[in-house]
Amino acid sequence: MHPNNTLFVGKVLLRYPELPSTNAYFQEWLSRERPAEGAVVQADHQTQGRGQMGQSWFSPAGKNLTFSTLFYPSFLPPHKSFLLTKVVALATRQAVAEITGENAWIKWPNDIYLNDKKIAGILLQASLQGSRLQYAIAGIGLNVNQTHFPAALTRASSLALLTGRIYDLDDLRNQILAYLERWYLQARAGELTTIDQAFLEHLYLRHQPARFQRPDGTVFTGSIQGVDAVGRLVVQRDQTQESFDLKEVSLLEAVHSDKN
Repeated sequence: MHPNNTLFVGKVLLRYPELPSTNAYFQEWLSRERPAEGAVVQADHQTQGRGQMGQSWFSPAGKNLTFSTLFYPSFLPPHKSFLLTKVVALATRQAVAEITGENAWIKWPNDIYLNDKKIAGILLQASLQGSRLQYAIAGIGLNVNQTHFPAALTRASSLALLTGRIYDLDDLRNQILAYLERWYLQARAGELTTIDQAFLEHLYLRHQPARFQRPDGTVFTGSIQGVDAVGRLVVQRDQTQESFDLKEVSLLEAVHSDKN
């Protein structure tokens, strides 16, 4: 069922019972031709789904949403490509909040949280042509009706587990696609301040004391202030601010959290 409330996102929708990766499908497709902007590839079961930094995305067949959408954001210079991650995160967060009635949050750099649990991840893969973005593939993995997770995934949960309800996957996907188009069109129209403000408003643990960890294992306390123009996390530590790239820090938990 294609969305009937969009202009172009999801009007081309290819759905497969199983794929290794919807992002990888698009990359192979783009090597042969130029698909329409807003095209969507969905897999009922994604066998080799990836998250940020090569991490696996665990998803049983038919329970969750795993799909990718294609954009041609030639209006954006490469150093502002994190804006697309903001667009996808805002759309996913908004759809989840609307359908559940709960307040969802964006955890830097690319996760969606509900009740302090991770329910979705975003993987944005972009290609450059000269000094412009040639294309961007936005992959979304959203845990919807899954009720069991590997024991090692202590922060993972699903909409069904957190709300006690089962959701229609097509309706939820179409809601995400509708918001994705709206936020993307705002980006294309240059309404960057609106996007930045919305992202900050829904940034997980912003202005709250939290623990962070560096790659060498060092743990420190600070508070998230926001995200800079290139997507680095800005953390306040005592009287100074530091900006961290994706591989330079990980957010552990709120200082006063009773979670393990």
